[in-house]
Amino acid sequence: MELKFSKYSRGASVDVAFQEYANGQNAIMLYMDGLPYCKASVSLPDQCQQEDEVFIKNWGENTGLMEDLIANGYISAPTQYIPSGYAEATRHLIIKKG
Repeated sequence: MELKFSKYSRGASVDVAFQEYANGQNAIMLYMDGLPYCKASVSLPDQCQQEDEVFIKNWGENTGLMEDLIANGYISAPTQYIPSGYAEATRHLIIKKG
């Protein structure tokens, strides 16, 4: 699956891959030209996650990725805000997985 996103790729396309963390939680990885570009998700081991959910890291270098994933139909709007250190992760439903 392909995503055009704005912040870092200057409109270039990246491939979206749904994977799993070692603890079984869902992960979203972005690849450019076949190489890892960034991880859009975050693992929150102290949180329960349903199989159709993902936690998104929307701070630091990932600021803006959440909006692009929502706009392109990959994830829902946030269903919950979860404190994670000094930031907040967001819980989303996965809409388009593959």
